[in-house]
Amino acid sequence: MTKNFATSGRSFLLFFFPGRSHKNYRWIRMIWAVVFVFTLTVLSYFLYLWWIASPSFSDLENPKYDLASFIFDDKDEVIGKYYVENREQVVFDSINPWLIRSTLMEEDERFYQHDGIDYAALWRVGIKTILLGQKQSGGGSTITQQLAKLLYKRPPISNLNSFSSKSLLIHSKLKEWVTAIKLEHNYTKEEILAIYLNKFEFVNGAHGIQAASKIYFNKSQKDLSPEECALLVGMLQNPSYFNPARFPARAKKRRDEVLKKINPLLKKSDIALDSLLASQPDLSRFRQTSPVEGPAPYFRNEVTKIITELFEDNSIVKEDGSPYNIFLDGLKIYTTIDLEYQALAEEAMKEHMMWIQNRFWKTWQNKDPLTYKATKEEAEARRKNFERHVKASERYKQLWALNMPMLESLDQSECEKVLSESPSSISPEMLQLIDSTSLWNEALLAYQQHITIYDSVFNTPVEAEVFDYKNGTISKRLSPIDSVMYHLKHLQAGLLAVDPKTGYVKAWVGGINHDFFQYDHVTSNRQVGSTVKPFVYAAAMQEKGIKPCQYFTDMPYTIKPGEAKFDIAEEWKPDNSTENFTYNPYNLYHGLLYSKNSITVKLMKELGDAEILRKLLKSTGIEVDRPVFGGVAVPNVPAICLGAMDVSLFEMVGAYTTFVNKGVYSKPQIIKRIEDRNGRVIYNGFSPKRVAIEPLTASIVGDMLQNNCKRNFGFNFKSLAGGKTGTTNDFVDGWFIGFTPSLVVGVWTGGDERYIRFTTLDDGQGYVTARPMFEKYIQKLEKKSKQYDVNAKFPKPDERMRQAVACSHYKVIYPSEEKKLRKMAEEFPDKRDSIISVLRVN
Repeated sequence: MTKNFATSGRSFLLFFFPGRSHKNYRWIRMIWAVVFVFTLTVLSYFLYLWWIASPSFSDLENPKYDLASFIFDDKDEVIGKYYVENREQVVFDSINPWLIRSTLMEEDERFYQHDGIDYAALWRVGIKTILLGQKQSGGGSTITQQLAKLLYKRPPISNLNSFSSKSLLIHSKLKEWVTAIKLEHNYTKEEILAIYLNKFEFVNGAHGIQAASKIYFNKSQKDLSPEECALLVGMLQNPSYFNPARFPARAKKRRDEVLKKINPLLKKSDIALDSLLASQPDLSRFRQTSPVEGPAPYFRNEVTKIITELFEDNSIVKEDGSPYNIFLDGLKIYTTIDLEYQALAEEAMKEHMMWIQNRFWKTWQNKDPLTYKATKEEAEARRKNFERHVKASERYKQLWALNMPMLESLDQSECEKVLSESPSSISPEMLQLIDSTSLWNEALLAYQQHITIYDSVFNTPVEAEVFDYKNGTISKRLSPIDSVMYHLKHLQAGLLAVDPKTGYVKAWVGGINHDFFQYDHVTSNRQVGSTVKPFVYAAAMQEKGIKPCQYFTDMPYTIKPGEAKFDIAEEWKPDNSTENFTYNPYNLYHGLLYSKNSITVKLMKELGDAEILRKLLKSTGIEVDRPVFGGVAVPNVPAICLGAMDVSLFEMVGAYTTFVNKGVYSKPQIIKRIEDRNGRVIYNGFSPKRVAIEPLTASIVGDMLQNNCKRNFGFNFKSLAGGKTGTTNDFVDGWFIGFTPSLVVGVWTGGDERYIRFTTLDDGQGYVTARPMFEKYIQKLEKKSKQYDVNAKFPKPDERMRQAVACSHYKVIYPSEEKKLRKMAEEFPDKRDSIISVLRVN
């Protein structure tokens, strides 16, 4: 037997490895060569899949999926998100147990037994599908394989032929197998399950299990009931097909299948399956979200811009050196905004601006802002300006895209200039278009037709959704051009509230309604009017030793070319706002109280150099050298003492913190800190503080500003307060910057264009258009805020301060009385000295 076995073995070896004399030697050798090459090819292919085609182990350690960034208020409550994919990351330990159990029992029962590929499941699918022809044979993919597919998308195959598409599909499937095995080596089972649920897209803008829970049920995933968990888990098979918002019956049927699978677990928890099956999915709180939703929309927009600047200025980058992306990187942004202060600020603005707007409608009844009191040149400039507003509207952009498709890659406004006006400067892209004769002729012809269509469409009344204070939105029958004018004729406003000690921004309202008016008036630059005068007074006292009780005559003052260090080409002789002069003496307290231009110009003459005021303004946070319209924000001319400068509400509120802080400037701050997706602090916010004005001078000016708000000019609230109004030429801008011991609040009102304004001082001055909003806001804080301290006090003045401001023996009478005395002095010249002396006593 042994001999026979040896003989058989020898025959077997000779068959596969014959000698050269064997008649089939060449064919057997070729077969072995083919087997060797095939084996080497397969091995090389799998080595390629393992080392090159599939993600590396280091890549798998940091799977790339986009996370939403969150904005928090000062109480650490979420007030908004930035995202491309609305996703919140949750760790395994915080995932609802019913979600975990349902997912495992429905998607991968042997999850804890396999190493990424469930060979038993694959064998079952193969037998049932191939041999038995059963279409419903169950899936063979594990959760790990599904995660690999989510993390690393398959290439598109729709445009390939049958052979290529099948080959690529097989390659993708094998790549996912390899990736799944690598994932199992890199992560624990719990981590794989958490990443899978975080990564999965549940449609309707829900990326990940937490976002899905909030969108479909308006609650955190940890608070979901078993049947709610089953609904979401059922979507894992095909989220679009089992979308409960679109196909509720289909989604319920799928949910019930999941519930039946987890019935053993339900029984252990004393939950009746029948009652769950009988219930309908409750989607009453289903709501798709948008990145633009949430409170304080103007503030949240500013946060976006600020973060970009912060990261660039401070070279804050990710560990791999790439820049952070606020929409993708799951940042946590903790801000200073106080939602209680914010809501009350919005209330105050709405109430006041509704009243102002009603006055404005009456003022402009039967008047056209484009022609009212305008020269021919001014009317033409206004018409062109208004046309720019029309052509910036969404309706016009859509019409342009429809009529001028050949110019879709070029700037619309430049195209229109070239097609209609032939401007002197043309971009290279436009020159290239002009050089293409056929395209240029096509564009010219299309533009002529476009203008005809535009004239017809934009002058035809249609039902339009427009802004309304009471209802937010109302429907009106207006032509598109009338709709643009309707919105342009709404006065705008900005309000900023800052804690002067910390610099923290407590409230930020950039406009009357963010849905219709996105332009932020907190950061826009406007002429500031008389709100700059306190800084002129401070400069005169600090630099020239002028005393607060020193008096000057209310009369015209002239600054001539070549005078002192003033750099002007023509003499400058401004009027008072009322265009009248009393020729009576005013000390600084009452010069500021009655906002006399004459006294301010006199103080500027005493300074002898506009640069002195520019330096002081710069020290209080105003960007004096910021380029604007071919010049700078605060030019080196004497007219800046009356507000001829382009400064934002944000800057002015920051500057006024010096009058509450004894000269210390606190820059308004909106961000406390920023954390990355792992909770690591990557930025700590701070409010730069510096002594901007000499403490005694700042305290005196602060006292003057409090004097502005006493007696007949007092507020109807309990808090101690001070402030200054401002009104620019032609009543274009109305300002009030006010403060209490714990808050500095700035208010601006006006039109988006200079010709959108009131027509009289009585209607258009800051005392009417802006100051009442401040008063309403403080009233609301006193009545409704739990945090606002109505009993807060200003710092106690020291002895030097008390001596410096002892002006009672100088003047406390009102201008109306002064006019009578002035007339008496003219009628009785022999008693002039005794009458004038009355002006200096009680």
